[in-house]
Amino acid sequence: MEQPWRSKARARLRRVLIFCNATVPKFNLPLKIPFLAHDTFKNNVQQWANATECSTTLQEAPRLQPIPYGYIMMKRKKQWSKGRTIIAYSNTCVGRLLRVAALALQQMLKTTWPHHFGNIATPQLWQEVHELFRANENQPERELIFLNHDLVGFFNSIPQADIIQSVRYLIAEFSKNNNDILLIDPYSKLNPVHSGTSTHSIKSNMTKINAQHIVDIIQFSFDACAFTAIGEVFRQTCGTSMGNQISPILSTCAIVATEITWLRLFGQHVANAHLADQLWIRRYVDNRAIIVDKNVLHNNPHVWQLASLHFDKKPVQLEDEECDDFLGFCINANNRQVSYNLHPQAWRYRLPQSAGSWKLRLSGYHSRRHMIESTVFPPSLAQQQLQALDDLYRDLGFHNLA
Repeated sequence: MEQPWRSKARARLRRVLIFCNATVPKFNLPLKIPFLAHDTFKNNVQQWANATECSTTLQEAPRLQPIPYGYIMMKRKKQWSKGRTIIAYSNTCVGRLLRVAALALQQMLKTTWPHHFGNIATPQLWQEVHELFRANENQPERELIFLNHDLVGFFNSIPQADIIQSVRYLIAEFSKNNNDILLIDPYSKLNPVHSGTSTHSIKSNMTKINAQHIVDIIQFSFDACAFTAIGEVFRQTCGTSMGNQISPILSTCAIVATEITWLRLFGQHVANAHLADQLWIRRYVDNRAIIVDKNVLHNNPHVWQLASLHFDKKPVQLEDEECDDFLGFCINANNRQVSYNLHPQAWRYRLPQSAGSWKLRLSGYHSRRHMIESTVFPPSLAQQQLQALDDLYRDLGFHNLA
């Protein structure tokens, strides 16, 4: 008898992704691919790399590395009725090439468009919220509202043509003031990308890439988006695959290009309206948070367009989360408060009976305490939540919280 999760997995594959030249088999088959198809895929990779002068990027890839495989991770917040389709590219024959291109795009985005809504660290994000609420402490009559939007299908909904167009736009602006040649160390976690060539000896693990070749690499990523799932070979033709090293930055480029266009067209109009204490917007990956004065939202057409669920071009769609939760905190804009979501379920915490040192078992407590102290607003509410955190941990069996 077939297991229910397998039926759901096949149904999800049919509904979420569009596949070409493949069908989902009626019965479960071993997760393997015909050997001839495997060799053909790798040969196409090598031929493309030689044609685009990126063969050195793939030289370290062993001949026997597999092609990607696909699986599904169901969504808890959707009551397991929907899932994320993921294609695993790690340790595959194109993994290193895509990793290098992703690092190059990240550096180019950081250099060329540093003022987009998502280019901020989380601590600075909450600091901006605090400053906004402080500026409105003497304006109790002002009605601030919080809009919490989520981008539906961050990876699968953005058309490939739009991704290519946004990357071309980014490369064109990057090339105006920067060298097209980038040196990349894919194994470095600190400053892995350097612009231009070096007169000194280059490390053996540094890869040289031309910014003008990145579009070809992205197109190759789309064309070679083949993977195994449920015993068959599929190719994704809509969006960019989750699990691909280059997919997060590709989706981000498409979203940032829209934000930059709006800022250049209407940003000055909003700035001239002196709305610094009436409008705040930030994006965390695919979650967008807006705090805005209700009167400004309804009377300023540029702000209305910015806050619209149709801000991004179709078929990309924003949906209202219909809650005040953002990054583990609750934002009550009208009361000028940020509170920490303190969950009562014991399974969310490392208990005193857990293995490890006492310091390790209390690490979650100290982490939560630091987040409350630095993020919750106003300070009086932070003190209340710190006391609630202490009470919760004592109820869990922690008698010494030092």
